[in-house]
Amino acid sequence: MKRAKRITFGVVTALLVLMCAAAAFLGMVLHGVSERMHAPQLASEPQVAGDVLYRTLNGQVQRLSDNKGHVVFLNLWGTWCIPCIVEMPKVQRLYDHYQGDPEVRFLIVSRLDSPDTVRLFAKQGRFTLPFYVTHDSDIP
Repeated sequence: MKRAKRITFGVVTALLVLMCAAAAFLGMVLHGVSERMHAPQLASEPQVAGDVLYRTLNGQVQRLSDNKGHVVFLNLWGTWCIPCIVEMPKVQRLYDHYQGDPEVRFLIVSRLDSPDTVRLFAKQGRFTLPFYVTHDSDIP
């Protein structure tokens, strides 16, 4: 009797795992279809943000306030952050879409990484994003 319960429990567990995987796959497919159907829209209402210091990969200090009057896509990320790495191809596609728009600025600012680490990441992933680096003490 105990063996039959264990087998039944195992089969039910396997079916639940399979159903979850199928639902996740369907969600990804539907998300991909809807993403291709609609171009990204930018919010046009300005919002005040605290000033953030960041550096080019060559060490030149820049500030978020230098971009006043522009739409800014600010991504604080790190090469050590798995979700950040996973989202980077989508960020690249968004950048590719708006790259020619003079009103839009992309700031892909790595936290806790050296410029060399970011350069290597960009090269390996073939990313052409405008990468920068910062320290947590430079973020309000």
